[in-house]
Amino acid sequence: MKKTLLITLDFWPNMGGISNYYYNLVKLFPKDKIIVLSHVKSETHQEFKLVYKNLLYKFIWPRWIKSCVELYRLVKKEKIEIIWVGNILPLGVCAFLIKIFFKVPYFVSLHGFDIKLASSSIRKKVLAKLILKNAEFVTVNSKTTSGLVMEIIKSLGANKILLLYPGINKYFSDIDKNRKQEIINKYNLQNKKIVLSVGRVIKRKNHELIIDAINLIKQDQDIVDFRYLIIGSGENLEYLKQKVRNLNLESSILFLENIENQDLPYFYDISNIFAMVSHTSKDDVEGFGIVYLEAGIFKKPSIASIVGGGSEAIQDGKTGILIDENSPRGAKEAILYLLNDEVFSKELGENAHRRIMNNFLWEDIYKKLENCL
Repeated sequence: MKKTLLITLDFWPNMGGISNYYYNLVKLFPKDKIIVLSHVKSETHQEFKLVYKNLLYKFIWPRWIKSCVELYRLVKKEKIEIIWVGNILPLGVCAFLIKIFFKVPYFVSLHGFDIKLASSSIRKKVLAKLILKNAEFVTVNSKTTSGLVMEIIKSLGANKILLLYPGINKYFSDIDKNRKQEIINKYNLQNKKIVLSVGRVIKRKNHELIIDAINLIKQDQDIVDFRYLIIGSGENLEYLKQKVRNLNLESSILFLENIENQDLPYFYDISNIFAMVSHTSKDDVEGFGIVYLEAGIFKKPSIASIVGGGSEAIQDGKTGILIDENSPRGAKEAILYLLNDEVFSKELGENAHRRIMNNFLWEDIYKKLENCL
């Protein structure tokens, strides 16, 4: 295997699917074959070499020139054989320049939002084409993302695109019963039916749809004793909190902003349904959604959008339910269906778990990448 350097603006311990994606793949590399150059500082000792550098200038433009300087220094010092680009723009420009001048090859990983961003202007689109054409290969996290790539550069060729779905660690579902009970008691969740969302609280994640659905449920009094838990933080958090207050739903909806990573599995375990019906727009898209896998390994059915990467993570009617991202009534019906029909809900959860164990373990996904390197 070639000695690889991953350069990325998204990495652990930052929350988010992209950080999770890179961290879990990197952990599986032989430790002498991987180095991470990251914009994200971590004080925790890792099993691999992690180099923290501020990759963007504050007052010099273009800001990404600093990334090029730091990347060149580390490539030379560590005798790197291939560069792994974690963000096509701006970091792909640096990898392209190093390939041109120093003959070090690179490959690019894409996730959905990044390729949408690269399509947002003529200048960015030209740069993205240049970077992708000169890459050894390109990894994508879903068929949806692959389609976005082909829209930008039709001549890239499917043989140059490697589909690497996000994965899950099979030990993620290990649960300590005492800790689980502590969490249930802390948040007064005894004998409650739980709908769960996990992720950045931003407009694209569309938490508002589930809130509107719960408001409809409460109005119709179809089900009384349940809670909707929103785990995460982000720019849309205060807006959603105010919306919940305006609808008098504080007793039904809990915002949990500072849940530690080690406690996250317990919330999946105590939930009945996972729900994240993300928006797709001209500027952004849900590339896949690791959270659907996290729910599935706990045998929980998911509710997701019928468009975007969520429709690949979830098999409609088999592992979850796909709905219109703009339909609160559709979300209401899906929630009630899964909460009220426990037999069907359990069947979907079992199917989700089986599919994940057969197709989405990190070890299997890593092997595909290893073969390319």
